[in-house]
Amino acid sequence: MTAATLAGRVCILAGGTGGIGAVLARALHDEGAALVLGYRADRERAERVAATLRSSGPAAVSVIGGDVYEAATRDALVAAAVALGQPYGLVVLAGDPARPKAGVPTADEMQRSLQDNYLGPVLLARDFRAALGDGDGAIVLLSTMQGVAPFEGSLAYAAPKAALVHAAHIMAKEWGGRADVRVNVVAPGVTAAGMAEASIRSGKYDRFVNGGVIARFGRAEDVARAIRFFLEPDGYVTGQILVVDGGLTLRRDVLSSPARAAPTTSRNRARFARDELDVVRKHDRRPSRVPVHHHELAAEILHRVADRAEREPVYGTVGVVHLANHPAAGS
Repeated sequence: MTAATLAGRVCILAGGTGGIGAVLARALHDEGAALVLGYRADRERAERVAATLRSSGPAAVSVIGGDVYEAATRDALVAAAVALGQPYGLVVLAGDPARPKAGVPTADEMQRSLQDNYLGPVLLARDFRAALGDGDGAIVLLSTMQGVAPFEGSLAYAAPKAALVHAAHIMAKEWGGRADVRVNVVAPGVTAAGMAEASIRSGKYDRFVNGGVIARFGRAEDVARAIRFFLEPDGYVTGQILVVDGGLTLRRDVLSSPARAAPTTSRNRARFARDELDVVRKHDRRPSRVPVHHHELAAEILHRVADRAEREPVYGTVGVVHLANHPAAGS
């Protein structure tokens, strides 16, 4: 199958001149999409990105500066898109990492993050929807892996990004159907571009690669491909979130103990089994909970699991198994 082209489509990329945004802008412009690139403060970088795009193809490129939380900026972005034709796509890459200056976020810092990472994107999506009129469209909002899984120390940043995901579900429900305005979310992980780049350079996330949680850090192209999927003309996906993190949120628990990171010896494999398994049911596979009065049975079965792990290699991840109401447990 061949994806439909975006040639002639008008797309707004709010935050479209940063690390991820610039890569996405180049990909969409190469397809022939007319672009409105939004930036907050770095006008020189924005103009440089726009000039590169204009020199590479005939599709129009406009540049608009300002904070998307401000109504004047949102109006300017939408007006620039309308000037290029019927708007079709909106990608909101704008946001802020909301790193507290003193470790614990202040009320002002949390309020600012709410504006940058939730209110601005949602208000822009709403204004863009109004500009579509009777036309179809695709809206893609950027959240983060921290918005779909709890990470310590990310309260100021993650909470608004989690709210953004829920808002996308509501907007997809309200604007879908015959209107066919699709709203989806891409949630990047540790990506060597954009807001996470500085953290990667500092070595903050090295443990995830060194510990085998992920094969590598993400690239701007990884995120751009996910966004492009949701921009597909005549798309049939809405109200969804695509986590682009190489499996980090799924597998980060492998770093919770040394045994999980490197189960190489018999002793390590046994410890790995004890740590990974609560109990193994002996007679059936019906899930339930383990009351305290089943502790003797649970201990016996766990002992057998550990003994088996001493004799046989343990490979992969085994889920938690529960014992309550088990025929062998009694009550």
